[in-house]
Amino acid sequence: MKTWYNSLTTAQKLWIICSTLAIALLGVISGDNWINILIGTIGMAYVAVYSSGARGAFLMGVVYVGLYTIICLENRIMLDALQNVILIPIYIASYIHWGNRNVKPHNGTPKQNIVFILITIAVGVGLYFLSKVLHGNYSALDAFNTSCTLGAMVLGYFGFSINWALWSANNIASAVTFGLALATPTGSITVFAMKVIFMINGIIGWYTFSKIGKEALKE
Repeated sequence: MKTWYNSLTTAQKLWIICSTLAIALLGVISGDNWINILIGTIGMAYVAVYSSGARGAFLMGVVYVGLYTIICLENRIMLDALQNVILIPIYIASYIHWGNRNVKPHNGTPKQNIVFILITIAVGVGLYFLSKVLHGNYSALDAFNTSCTLGAMVLGYFGFSINWALWSANNIASAVTFGLALATPTGSITVFAMKVIFMINGIIGWYTFSKIGKEALKE
């Protein structure tokens, strides 16, 4: 962890610290409940660290998705809740995989990227009908979020930089979903703000992974 932290630029360190503190402070000021503040703070730290390419972020992700499942169930965002249960073993497997095989971020070929996107779309269509069967709210957005997240995690497991394209798409749809949820009693400004900032982290992550991938090709 110390080696990873020392490898960060000053801008990356400031972003991780400031974005995490900003979410925690927003939660306190807005009078949000403790679980939403905790989810927002841990989630912000996890994504900020992951966007820098750190393997340890996967363990932070286990804690985040475990807590995040709670608010998904409260808002009846059923597929998002289901995917979080699935993500826990994927995060653990990714942490082990990145350590044993020394996985580094890399760029896929255009053909590979197109196939990845088409599979994600097909999975999303299937999940939409599953959401309807489960009587979940925001079925279209929920299905889109879930397919992008599962696709991003599988691609992240192997270190493909395009996983951040799917995270970015997921973050936009997720921000809209939790923006709509603000009109309900279980809506949270902290979680909504976290999702908005996730969009920025998605851009940072894509840039970082792509940069590392290009450098790897030169070696």
